[in-house]
Amino acid sequence: MKSEVIIGTDLQEASNNCIEVGLSWAHFLKALPVVMHVHPSNLNESAAFLVDDKLESQFRALSQKIEDELQEKLEKQIIPFVKESQRIKTKIRFGDRAKAFVHRSVEKESKLIVLGWDDDLTKEKIWMASTIDRVIRASYSPVLVVKENKAKAPSNILFPFLLNMEFVDTLPWLKILAENFNSKITLLHLTKQSIKAKSYEGVELLEYLYPSNEDELDYLKNFVKDIKRLGGSIEFKILERDGAEDKQILNEIKSNKPDLTVLASRGKKGIERLYLGSITEAVLKLTESSVFVAKLIR
Repeated sequence: MKSEVIIGTDLQEASNNCIEVGLSWAHFLKALPVVMHVHPSNLNESAAFLVDDKLESQFRALSQKIEDELQEKLEKQIIPFVKESQRIKTKIRFGDRAKAFVHRSVEKESKLIVLGWDDDLTKEKIWMASTIDRVIRASYSPVLVVKENKAKAPSNILFPFLLNMEFVDTLPWLKILAENFNSKITLLHLTKQSIKAKSYEGVELLEYLYPSNEDELDYLKNFVKDIKRLGGSIEFKILERDGAEDKQILNEIKSNKPDLTVLASRGKKGIERLYLGSITEAVLKLTESSVFVAKLIR
């Protein structure tokens, strides 16, 4: 069975950008794109609690009618994107949006979930941020949140990282992106240690700062070799922390103007999960960058 890339849509024109980017990623991941709309109400569930058989039947008929209408809209929306070389599957679901996306991704062991973010949809902002945040927290699949069409083939990627196993888990994704898009990758690291008057840079500076992180550094060295072998470009930016890391990261994103910001995640809990969610939302709200939240490759 072919693995899936789930692409969310609200059936509005603003979702077309998300669909186009999602199809591009599904193509290079060699996965089946599933364009999915989730309607918030679920009449079938409501019908199950009705004691009147006639009323229950009416509820179910109305639910089927709504589903048919939504399916027709969805089929019309994807018409401009249909190609002979790529099959596109469509799905209509009812109920909680975040749960529906996560459930599908678990059920099908999806390679990726793609969701859209539109700055103009002010009325939907609270729902949008909440849904995206909940999907990122609960999903075992990586999540791509699309802001701009440049995420279709990102040539400039920024990855803020800590030297830990989450960082190691993210490197294979960066390698895939570099291989498919010939991207320039900037690795951004904020350190508590002083780097003034140090003549080292890049991996050598990290080795000096973190001599005990041998395993992670070995992964990094091999990653740098692989990127160079693939003809890609890699740059290190190592800065001293100023006490407000989230603002520093945002300032670097605004300055660097990446097509894609990559964030690491590994089933975080507690405050780390809250921090990841707040950083993701801040990047989406305050910069022009799309965001890819990496998880272990499945």
